[in-house]
Amino acid sequence: MCEYNNTGCDGMSFYRKYELERLVQKSEPKTFRAHEVSGGRTVYLHMLGGLDATARAGLLQRVHALMAAGNAAILDIDDSEFAPYVVTGVIEHFDGLPAWLDSLPVTPGQAPQSPAARPAPPPPPAAKPAAPMPPASASAPST
Repeated sequence: MCEYNNTGCDGMSFYRKYELERLVQKSEPKTFRAHEVSGGRTVYLHMLGGLDATARAGLLQRVHALMAAGNAAILDIDDSEFAPYVVTGVIEHFDGLPAWLDSLPVTPGQAPQSPAARPAPPPPPAAKPAAPMPPASASAPST
């Protein structure tokens, strides 16, 4: 699969589709801020080529699972062996592609949240007071 929108792979490299502006994340996978040539949209282009085969396969599996679940966060993907990449919108508070994938909601169609924006888990339920003891029945001797 070369593109999310299923237009097929025509052999075009990402350089024909995206103009790289600057490096956003140095560690692998490297992430660049880029502009989409055809539409001018600003995106993040995540280069997976520097990862070992196992790490690359794991990230691509997670990305494909998101796409299958209907998550629109992934704009484009090329998972060929030559120069695999994933394209997303610009991500606030970006700490790398793996961390961002971890922060995505499970429910399809929701916008991704940064870890700081996620609501805190609910507090544990308060302990219930012990049930009152039944009154001791004092049986008075009858006369």
